Amino acid sequence: MRIRTTALFAASLAVLMCVAQPPQAAFAQSETPAQEETVVTETAGAAEEAAQTQAAEEASEQTEAPPDLIELGDIKLSGYRKVKWRDYSSSGDFEMFRSANGFSYRDARFEQTSFIMLKGDLPRNLKIDGTFSEMPYQDRTLLLNVTGNNGRARLGDFSTSFPGGSLVSFHKNIRGIDYVYDTGSLRVSAIMSKEKSKTETITFKGQNKRGPYTLNAFQIVEGTEQVKIDGAPVSTGQYYIDYFRGDITFGFVVNAAQTVEITYESTLLLSMKTGNMNAFGVEYTPLSKKFTVGGSFMSEGANAVSQSVLIYNSIDFEVGPFNIDETRSLFAGSMKSPYAFIEKDTELVLRNGTPLLRNTDYLIDYVSGELDFIAPMASSTVSVRYHYFNPKHIGRQRDYLSEPAMSRFTLSKSAVYSGTETVWWCETYGEGPHTDENITCLEMMTPCSDVKYGAAQTTCEEGSDYFIDEVANQIIILNPSYIPDHNHVIRAQYDFVQKTAAEEKASDKKIVDVYFMTKLFDKLSVEAEVSTTDADMSNRRIKVLEEYVATVIVPTQREYCLQRDPATAAEVEIFFDDLVTSRGRKSYPGDFTIETDAGNACPGDKILVFKYDIPAGTTIIANYSVAPDLGTDTTKSASAVRTKIGYSGKKASLNIETISKDMAFSPLNDYSNNEEKRLSGDVKLNLMDNLTLFGDYLTYDNMHNFNTTDKDDYDRIGAGATFRKGRIKEITLKKTRFDASDNLNVSKLDNTRTVDELFFKWDPRGKNVFTVNAELSNSEFEDNTGALTDKDTDRRLVGFGYTPSGKLNVRGYLELTDTDVIAPAGFGADASFGTKTFAKNLDASWTPDDIWSFNSRILLQKKTHSRADYDDENWDSIMLGAAARPFGRITFVNISAYRRDLPNNITGSARTDTANASFGYKAAPMWVVEPSIDKVKAAVGETSSNKSDGYGLSFLYDPDNRSKWDGRFSWKTTDKTNSTQTASTDSEENQYILKLGYVASERIECAMSYDVRRTSPTPSDTDILGFEVRHKTSKRMNSKIGFARTERSSATTETTRDEYIAEAVYTINRTFSVTMNIKKDKYSAGAAAANDYSGTVGSLEVTANF
Repeated sequence: MRIRTTALFAASLAVLMCVAQPPQAAFAQSETPAQEETVVTETAGAAEEAAQTQAAEEASEQTEAPPDLIELGDIKLSGYRKVKWRDYSSSGDFEMFRSANGFSYRDARFEQTSFIMLKGDLPRNLKIDGTFSEMPYQDRTLLLNVTGNNGRARLGDFSTSFPGGSLVSFHKNIRGIDYVYDTGSLRVSAIMSKEKSKTETITFKGQNKRGPYTLNAFQIVEGTEQVKIDGAPVSTGQYYIDYFRGDITFGFVVNAAQTVEITYESTLLLSMKTGNMNAFGVEYTPLSKKFTVGGSFMSEGANAVSQSVLIYNSIDFEVGPFNIDETRSLFAGSMKSPYAFIEKDTELVLRNGTPLLRNTDYLIDYVSGELDFIAPMASSTVSVRYHYFNPKHIGRQRDYLSEPAMSRFTLSKSAVYSGTETVWWCETYGEGPHTDENITCLEMMTPCSDVKYGAAQTTCEEGSDYFIDEVANQIIILNPSYIPDHNHVIRAQYDFVQKTAAEEKASDKKIVDVYFMTKLFDKLSVEAEVSTTDADMSNRRIKVLEEYVATVIVPTQREYCLQRDPATAAEVEIFFDDLVTSRGRKSYPGDFTIETDAGNACPGDKILVFKYDIPAGTTIIANYSVAPDLGTDTTKSASAVRTKIGYSGKKASLNIETISKDMAFSPLNDYSNNEEKRLSGDVKLNLMDNLTLFGDYLTYDNMHNFNTTDKDDYDRIGAGATFRKGRIKEITLKKTRFDASDNLNVSKLDNTRTVDELFFKWDPRGKNVFTVNAELSNSEFEDNTGALTDKDTDRRLVGFGYTPSGKLNVRGYLELTDTDVIAPAGFGADASFGTKTFAKNLDASWTPDDIWSFNSRILLQKKTHSRADYDDENWDSIMLGAAARPFGRITFVNISAYRRDLPNNITGSARTDTANASFGYKAAPMWVVEPSIDKVKAAVGETSSNKSDGYGLSFLYDPDNRSKWDGRFSWKTTDKTNSTQTASTDSEENQYILKLGYVASERIECAMSYDVRRTSPTPSDTDILGFEVRHKTSKRMNSKIGFARTERSSATTETTRDEYIAEAVYTINRTFSVTMNIKKDKYSAGAAAANDYSGTVGSLEVTANF
């Protein structure tokens, strides 16, 4: 009832303010206070004339519209600069007030924003263009380009390439200067910079699917990836990387016997920049183009971090029966910052030297730093030893998760510290990127509050809405009611630790490269390259894949040995029975930890400790990285030599490349590996117009360490033939053999894989309109050491392509991959199994005319298992869409449908189907009707499901703003069904939105909005009233007053929030303006008075427009 009274009062006030305007004559009088001073008479003297001329210029300055650009000679400059200061005072719930008013970034009261563009011409035929951007809580970016007839120069933030041969070339994000001078024969390059990205490598085994494979990588620099499978490069057209989500999907199935290696550049966060990188290169090619010779030099101070990320601390407590109930704070001693979060699962609590058990003897809150003892004990001294994160490497981020039908989101900052987050379910309105300005957050979501550290995290309690996976840096939505759609997003605010960059040790690197290329007789090419590096090896890693750990005999045994010590515990991956199922993967630190081997039971100093009993017969497999043995000298000099010869003739082509290098050779690309020898070659013979024979060969080694000659050797040889004639576009037969072995006295690596492949493509009509293709392959992997499983994979694919014109393009295929895994003696029974992966794909686009467009992207993958207790796995991704531009009385048409079905390591799977359709119809010259329908069906494993059917109708008056009035009335009803394992509930939500706008004159505009939501049968009502009046007080002054009231009520709670806003903008001159804003915010939570607050926010902003 209160909001209806308030709405009536606000509407009355709006009418009074819009109707009771001052007379136009009064405005006219205030507009030109000094008009008479601009009149110049014929009898005025020179002094008077000069004074009047100056007055005229000042009056002109007041009345002329500010230009968009300022011309500085031939250079045009445009943009703005804003400086904003905010302050506040409040009573009541201080934290809730700060969060509601955007003070979540550690009391940030001062903000500055800039965006400047320039473009123009300089003397000597030079052209210049550039941008500068500075946004709150983001890195400043600057880019200035100068180009001329013989080169270019760049200054600022950009991606550049190192001027060298293929041994050392790379792409990297930098902040600095990049200069190129090119005369046509002589090319000189120079780079002076701070690096903004670092080189990383990830290695993993295939899982009998195309993808997606999660890279656990964030802020990947697009286009910098180098992808290899079994040591051979994969072309960019054979995979797709989602740079936002950090995953890769291949254009073919990667089976369990194949090894994927991806090297890429990842963007460093904010101030976490690496050291200086300087490079210089010279390349000479004569006008005859007969040869090219070049040289380059680079020096780098890489990943230099001034202070450690983790800081050690210890504290002692006197504990006894008299004070055991007290809560102890670890924020003491050297650890005094409330933002210095404790490293989870690493504390050591000792009572008189004896370790105590978490969750048995004590409880610890890693966020608040509070420690409680729960087991009785006699008076004694308790010592707590732990690490905490340096506050300088802790940041706060707010993400808006909006991709429809997704239940798993990779967060934008690494690495999230769970327990610090607040996650909201929000409704969207308005256009553009999601911000707090165009969303309304409705409900705070409930986290999975099971013990995340100290017990295996496999299930969450009923009522949990989401789970934070710190290892994958992801948020997993557990409640299907909160999966985003076209009208809703998730707002996640969290603290993160910049440990990706900060854990790297400081290192220096120097690279020298000389290369030569020539072409003889137009058919023969020769290349030679010599490179040297001088680099710190502290960050080098040696990857260990598919190591057999043990087969569990005694379920209660929780400690197991790895053959070598992992470099970091977070990089360890543990699998039960196999590497190809989502169910088998275990994560650190939820399922296991890596601890010091106090009993000297293992070959190294570390031991693998699980947090629960493991069923007998389970086979434990591990992937991890090892730090090499560097001795006392971590800096090593190394060299590499590359030669390549190529022949390209009409009937034959040949390429042979050799690389000989030291293991310590360390460029900033994928050649920074543990190889010392690599030989590759390929040959092609065109025996006749229709028949081509081809072959390829690859051999390389992989050293075990710097101080040993132990190594692995890998060989691949392949041969085949291709036939083409008429409508037979291609028939290709190929056979490939892979061999892997080592030189150890007792061999740990000895396996063979043979692959037979057949590819067929046929054009039935011979017009390149409709084609049919088929692929058959068989892969047999046989291990001779008894440490790895044998794998036999059959793959069958049938596809087609249909392109009758440029308006229609259809591609599709059906694919079946059948894999049998045979475990050696000693493995558990579940380590032998079979899987079948069935994939279906259809991609189509159709543009029949200039109005309509249709498209679809469908990839369905289903993996079945021979083991009865293993559930099937699905990776489904479907997108269907249709759209139309305005035609006739139709203003728009949008139709779309999505399906996402992905494995979920908490609930088993998460599936979401969404469909929506809407269009606009111009019923009358001033009226537009827009009906809409949307449907959502989501299920999270077997635990819960949600179904939602929504129908809406909107009426728009004067959407083109041709009259003084404009308005919109929208109605939407949504029927929902929420089901759990124990119950099912139905609900209905009705929403009514009224928006009115009125232009009373050139000086006054009014707007009002009223949003009503009603939910039944469980009452949950929301009323949001908004009112705003804009007044152009004078030529220099604009003002605005606004009011908003939000009332929410349910069966148990009632809340009210009132916001009053007054704002004035004063234009000082054509460049500068000042904005003053005052906001009064009052919140009442009814019975929960502890959450009430009342506060005031004031801001002052100065803007300079260029």
